[in-house]
Amino acid sequence: MTGDIDTRVRGYVIVFGALLILTLVTVMVSRLALPVVPAIILGLAIAAIKASLVAVCFMHLSHERGMVFITLAFTAIFCAALFGLTLWTEADHAPGTEFTSPFESTRVP
Repeated sequence: MTGDIDTRVRGYVIVFGALLILTLVTVMVSRLALPVVPAIILGLAIAAIKASLVAVCFMHLSHERGMVFITLAFTAIFCAALFGLTLWTEADHAPGTEFTSPFESTRVP
């Protein structure tokens, strides 16, 4: 029984160390002078890896049954669809028009 607990604690410590290292990598990447799009892609990739580690280890998803993964996949697809719908409608402006903030002043000095 003690060996089983030691193995689990060792796994938690390894994942914790990986999360710390990935956090440091995120900070180092933020200090690089990368263009906006690659910086966002790299930051999101690191965040996805960190989220996966937390989900698999600390939320114990590695020991779950298939129904949990079906629900998780449906949630991810629904979230991506909502983001896609938002981006699609944001790009749906009449030709030659731009989005202006409703709080900007339209008066010319």
